Order: sequence, then C-alpha cells, then structure tokens
Amino acid sequence: MRIKFISLLLILVLTACKYFPKLNQTEEIPVINTMAGTWFLISLKGEDLTGRIHYPYDEEVKGQAVFTDGMNFSIQYYDATRPDLSQRDPYFCSDPEIRIAYLSSSACFGTYEQKGDSLTLNISDAANPNLGGQICKCALRFRGDTMLMISPLKKLNGVLMAEHAIWLREE
Repeated sequence: MRIKFISLLLILVLTACKYFPKLNQTEEIPVINTMAGTWFLISLKGEDLTGRIHYPYDEEVKGQAVFTDGMNFSIQYYDATRPDLSQRDPYFCSDPEIRIAYLSSSACFGTYEQKGDSLTLNISDAANPNLGGQICKCALRFRGDTMLMISPLKKLNGVLMAEHAIWLREE
C-alpha cells in the first residue's frame, strides 16, 4: 500500500512539473526605468543660496531631454526669445551674435544612472567643452508625467545657483 501511495505521489509531481515547468526557476523581474522617454522643458529657473530666483536662459525657454532604455541621454535647452542670426552661415556672423547664441543655450549627452530620487549624468560631451567628462548628480521628483530635476550648485552669470528644470513626458 505504501509503495502504491509513493508511486501515485511521484506521478502527480511529475505531471505537475509538465504543467509548471518554471516552478523551480527564479524569473527575473524587469526593472522599470522611469526616466526612459522624451521630455519637453516646461520651466527652467535657478535658485541661489538666499532663495532668490534667477532665469539664466530667460523666463521663456524651450528644450528637450531624451533618456533611452540603454541608459543614454541627450539634453538641450534654449532661450526661446533669442534672436535669429543675421546670416544662415554662422561663420559669417559677428562675434557678439555668436556669443549671444552660445550663451543662450545649453546641450550635453552621455550616459545616466537613476536610483530612486537621484540621477547621475556622466557627461560625454557638451556645448560647453569644460563639461565633457564631468559627472553631474541631480535630485529628481516625479508627479505623473511631470519631472522636476534639480542640479547641484553651479555658477551661472556670476551667481551660485541650483537649476530647477520642470519636464513633461511626451506621450
């Protein structure tokens, strides 16, 4: 009787394995990357140590940030009120025109890592050559499809400030 019971139990176990082949294997749960996607800049302002608000690229800005699943990023933003250049070929424009165009924009690309409310940007290169090879650690806050990115303190136009960029995810 005992041998029949063990045989029947063994048959049940083997049959169950046929229907549940991954029962004993641990399945990897994919990590959801909240950064991945295309983001459009809604607002960009700087806050200095006294809490005073500055607009390093004017109050009207436009920009785009792209974060890939492969952990690459590209960020660019511009003063929306900057004037057009006088020539189509920027090499034929005056130095003051080029200076205004350069100082009213920012762009960089590289790789990134997100851990909770922290974002580390490993900047491969940037419009400002001094930023290439730098690491920038930002604070993040999410609310639905809106992201607030707060940069570490840096000097812009002689003022030490943290940039607060509000981004909206493209649908």
